Amino acid sequence: MVTQAQLESAPALGFEIRDPERFARNMAQLLGEISKAVIAYTEPRISGRKRSSALDELAPVLKVFAQVQQAWLSQPHRLLKIQIKLCECRRGLGALLATIEGRTQS
Repeated sequence: MVTQAQLESAPALGFEIRDPERFARNMAQLLGEISKAVIAYTEPRISGRKRSSALDELAPVLKVFAQVQQAWLSQPHRLLKIQIKLCECRRGLGALLATIEGRTQS
């Protein structure tokens, strides 16, 4: 069993999140851009207009994602802290939106 001290002393592999809210916004933007890229890549292939292998182009991106995932999974205590902060921010945003909607409906 790994202790908390061992987890905290583990190397960060160069990845550190100092601003969880900014990180969450960046991840949301990244996912949006990934979905656009997937649509742009798959649409011509589905319709049969283009047949080329882009696996060579996609491999470096997947390697980076794997490194980021490995870094986060090697520090589960930090991952949990960021997840909790993200949930708190989402809850706060929901409360803010509810307040704004209540004002506009009155």
